[in-house]
Amino acid sequence: MPPISALAESPHTPDSYPAPSIPRRSPSLTPTSTVILDDIYEPVSLKLNTIGVEVVDLAGSTCDLDSRDSEQELEEGKQAFKKALFTQLLGFHGCGSTEEEKPEHQEIAPEGSVGLEVFVEPVVNETVPDILGNNKLMERNSHNTTAESWERLYTGQVSKDEASYIPTVSLLQAKQTFSILPRQPKTQWDLDSILAFPRSLAFARRGIVYSPNPLITANISTDIHLTMSVPDLSDPEHPKNIRQPLKKVPHYCFGKVNGFPELSIFLFFPRLYDADYDFIRLSDEVLQRWTDNILLPAIYEHLPSGHTQHVPASWRQGQLESLAFGYEKAQKKMSMASRQQALVITLQPHYLNPIWRSILHLVEIPGYQDFKGVQLFVSGKNLKMAYKHQTVAKLYCHINTSWRRYINTCYIEEDQLFVDIGKEIVAPDTFLQDEEMPAGTQPQVYLWRRCCLKSYVTWFRQACNTKVKESTMSQLYFEGFLQEAAQLTILTPPRSIARQAGLVYSQFYASSKEMFDSAKTYPFANDRLEVLAIDPVLRKAWAKKGKAESFDSDVIQRAYLHSKIRCHEALLSSEQKSFGVREEHRVTMTLLRSLMELFDTEDQHLTALETPPSSVWVLPSALYLPYLMCTINKFAAGFEHTLSLCRYDLVSWEHTKVMCMFLRCLRFCLGGQLLQRESGLWWDKRHREVSDSYVDGRGVGRRLYEEDEDGRLFQVSKDMGLEEIIKAYHFSRSAKAWDLKRR
Repeated sequence: MPPISALAESPHTPDSYPAPSIPRRSPSLTPTSTVILDDIYEPVSLKLNTIGVEVVDLAGSTCDLDSRDSEQELEEGKQAFKKALFTQLLGFHGCGSTEEEKPEHQEIAPEGSVGLEVFVEPVVNETVPDILGNNKLMERNSHNTTAESWERLYTGQVSKDEASYIPTVSLLQAKQTFSILPRQPKTQWDLDSILAFPRSLAFARRGIVYSPNPLITANISTDIHLTMSVPDLSDPEHPKNIRQPLKKVPHYCFGKVNGFPELSIFLFFPRLYDADYDFIRLSDEVLQRWTDNILLPAIYEHLPSGHTQHVPASWRQGQLESLAFGYEKAQKKMSMASRQQALVITLQPHYLNPIWRSILHLVEIPGYQDFKGVQLFVSGKNLKMAYKHQTVAKLYCHINTSWRRYINTCYIEEDQLFVDIGKEIVAPDTFLQDEEMPAGTQPQVYLWRRCCLKSYVTWFRQACNTKVKESTMSQLYFEGFLQEAAQLTILTPPRSIARQAGLVYSQFYASSKEMFDSAKTYPFANDRLEVLAIDPVLRKAWAKKGKAESFDSDVIQRAYLHSKIRCHEALLSSEQKSFGVREEHRVTMTLLRSLMELFDTEDQHLTALETPPSSVWVLPSALYLPYLMCTINKFAAGFEHTLSLCRYDLVSWEHTKVMCMFLRCLRFCLGGQLLQRESGLWWDKRHREVSDSYVDGRGVGRRLYEEDEDGRLFQVSKDMGLEEIIKAYHFSRSAKAWDLKRR
């Protein structure tokens, strides 16, 4: 077996998202050291990169600095950004952080605005049906709701004439309507995620729990803001490497770190990437080739017979053993997922490095080079509950202690280790639903102010010394259908000082999403819910034409009802809880150590907040949670009421459009959402350039044609958006009646 240092390298490595397509530095010679693993001494190269893996160079020549032509100036820029990020961790850079930004921080409610309570009153006063806690669909004529009640529910007021103005919703009205008690917030620090790219399986100090039958549910299915270099063969004459998010690169879950089950180990295969194929899972044929010809031979080569007698001798054997209980003891029909059991085999730590060396040797054999460049990746998510501390110093100490206990850091470079450091601010009072609250306490909900998040983006661009547009590097999300509250995600530009210093991305969001975010599954997020709004005859025609029915309307109806009940129970049981705001920053371990040098652990108590920061909205839970409940209820009531007007065997196209509108509102009213992506709910006017001969009078809204100063013709669509659709389909008094009802 050739030594690792003799194996060729090729550019297949993960990098932070999005990665720049720039030339890399040539690798330099690396020293060796001796790593002690269970009394076994073995010389290990400090650059034990897997075959075909290129080291991520966060501090490489990717910095967008035309005037900085020296390493010293680059280092000074990175140090300045580290200090700027340190000040952000001490106090948020939003409106009011400088004298120039104070006028932007509105403290006076706009004239004619309404508060959240106007949307709660119709449900509390029972002028509209409360159907959220009902596990059945609304029946026809089961309520006597007037047109005035419907309009007040959706717009906040009853119009007195056709030209009445629909008021805006202002959170500042809460200060006038509700008494907000001054409560000193609590600040907590935590670790949310750990991501790393080891150079050998030997990084697991206490061994690995290996899974012979990897489950598809363990694969990475969401964007984690890291990429990997993969070959692009779209032009066979000019092959090149491109970078793709990790979720698109073929991989599977190899197992977990022994003693640290939150850390999952993945194997990535860059050379299996196919641009024409959306990766979901490795095929059984690929897994069988990999397991039978690469993985198991490497394991059997180094494990003694006393160990291998417990390890399946083939991939097929492992699959059949995992299905044995489900098939051989089954007495009724079950799904494939319920039949399969997860098998686990512990590989002791002193065998891991020899096994990995054998794997690297075997993938060089002709016929298996599509596995060449196999890359290890470690991911630990949702760790915040295990790593919550009152000070960042205690958190840092906990991270170091846990990491060194289970991880051999000789096999992971600190620039290849990413941690998500979180800071959370929350009100101190929280109680169970039936618990009596002491006098002077008040559960509160914090929300980020949109204006402050915008100010933060401006400050961050200056700290990064980048010319990248704000819309390119950041994205604001609406919170609960409110204009003044928002969430924010920032991806550091690849050529910025921030990226070179070690910051990948930052996000700011409200912890109230925890009521609805169940394993990344939000209520009403099933994209098939709109099947309920489609005529049953049309559904059957689609199934017949496609020669398959890809949905079951009864199953989808149960999904809708379950979402209703889950929202109702979550909000009802949380009415006396407090929810705060969070900021998370994904940084390399190198950057984290630099930040810790700036923290003065002796003066941590000086950073304690006496009052909530000016960058957040403070709302009583008794106001905000009922508002959320009534918001979900009004859209669900609109959908179910419209559905109740339809015959069981006939749904008109007009009714379908209205029901689809309400279902999409349900999808966008919880958590941080991009309303801009849903044109039917967002646009009220749109310009589109057309040719002189273009004429089209179809669609929702009125279409006009305008010319600009250069003589270009634009099609202008007006009367679009949610408000206009509600009026068009008579969900307001302006249409004189709710005349969707059948006589």
